Amino acid sequence: MVEFRPADTSGDAWELTRAAHARLGPEGRLRAAFEASEFVRSIAREGIQARHPGYDDLQLDRSLFRQIYGEALFRKVFPGVDERP
Repeated sequence: MVEFRPADTSGDAWELTRAAHARLGPEGRLRAAFEASEFVRSIAREGIQARHPGYDDLQLDRSLFRQIYGEALFRKVFPGVDERP
């Protein structure tokens, strides 16, 4: 497997990162990926809430769905829903 070090990461820092990932093992890396994904979603949801303080939980969830999956899929899953992010 070919790995590409991020351009903003020194070789030493990259080796430390790779070693930490190796210690986690496959399950730990998967758990960390899910946790990071959930963290990013929570930040995005908070941003939507800051822009639309009157939105209820359902509206926030729909707006997040629209942001992640795009307008075309949003329209297929939620036909007739008119609120805009």
